[in-house]
Amino acid sequence: MGGKTRILLVAIFLAACSPSAPEPGPIAADAWVRAVPPGAGMTAGYLTISNPGSRDLDLIRVTSPDFGKIEMHSTIMEDGMARMRRESLVPVPGESEVVFSPGGRHLMLFRPAGPLSDGDRIGLTLTFTASGEETGDERITVAAEAVVRRGNAAQGEHHH
Repeated sequence: MGGKTRILLVAIFLAACSPSAPEPGPIAADAWVRAVPPGAGMTAGYLTISNPGSRDLDLIRVTSPDFGKIEMHSTIMEDGMARMRRESLVPVPGESEVVFSPGGRHLMLFRPAGPLSDGDRIGLTLTFTASGEETGDERITVAAEAVVRRGNAAQGEHHH
């Protein structure tokens, strides 16, 4: 076997063994937090999470230095009444998106660090794991920025 042939075979072998491009991570977009009167102890937040990768993910936590605690909730109809139900994780299937919107799935943000005014920016950190591996070691974190703005009651805005 000639030297050029060996080099070509080694190059093909190395290319076949090299890791493929990394799986694209989740993306948080259009995040906003409902403005509330000064002294309010909680508000609601909304965003869209896209998962362009093929791997199913679970959103397991949302945190912010601007709030003492954040919970994920869904709104369900029960006996003709809308009720909130806390979710410990939110599945985000591969190649799909999950929308947190008024009247549906949303974030409940408790104990704001200070007053919230229209136009303020709130930092959020979303933590994901591979679906079914809530206690797994591999965690994916995504930083997002939410804008504080007034809600629209006509769109089913929450008034907690």
